[in-house]
Parts: sequence; structure tokens; C-alpha cells
Amino acid sequence: MSSQPPYDEIAERILKMGRIAATRIDSTRVAQFRLDIERQRIAVGDHKYYCDWLAIVDAGAESLARAFLDESERGRYLRAVAPMRAFVTQDERDTIFDRHIIPPELRRPEPKVIRVLRVLDRKEAYRR
Repeated sequence: MSSQPPYDEIAERILKMGRIAATRIDSTRVAQFRLDIERQRIAVGDHKYYCDWLAIVDAGAESLARAFLDESERGRYLRAVAPMRAFVTQDERDTIFDRHIIPPELRRPEPKVIRVLRVLDRKEAYRR
């Protein structure tokens, strides 16, 4: 296991997702990303970082790629709240976040609201 503090290790893993996301920017994925941000904003509140992500999305693909790759502290915070599922598959996320490496005490349970949204998303997918 890395000698880095857990925060740095998790931030590095999220940056890996950002690097993947930056290579997969297209109109369909950006639209899904925007929708996911809006859902999170509604579910957990109108936090500044969600508004920042919406402004970045509106600024275009280059701005979005820069945000995904930004290694500053602001970039870390933005990526930490970004719903990357539009760009990074569940299998890729599972590989990046090997559950055996992240200590259980650092794992947060998924908020109930997000779990409900995922169930609703699955139901919608079955209807199609």
C-alpha cells in the first residue's frame, strides 16, 4: 500500500478517472454528465461546486477537459463531487477503487437519495 495519506491516494484515483473522462468527451456524454450534476445538485443542495461544474460544461469541451485534468486543490475538490459515470464505466471505477485498498472506515455509504435515483434510472432503462 502507498505511503501517501488516504486523502492523497483517493484524490489520485479520482484523477485517474478524470484522465479517462478527458479522453471521452462527446455531446452525448456531456449531456449525461450535466444531467447527473443537476440531479446531485437537487439531491444534496445548491453547492458552489455543482454550479462551478455547470459553468465549466457551458464553457465547452476544452474547459471540461482542463477541469478533469486540473491538479490544483480546486481541481481535486471539483473532481471529488463530479459524477463521472457518463465517462467512466462501473468496471473501470471498480478497478480504480479496489475495495481491498480503501480502508472500510474511509468508505462512505451511498446517500439514500442517490440510491433511489439509481433505482429510478434502472427502471427507466428497463422501460426502453
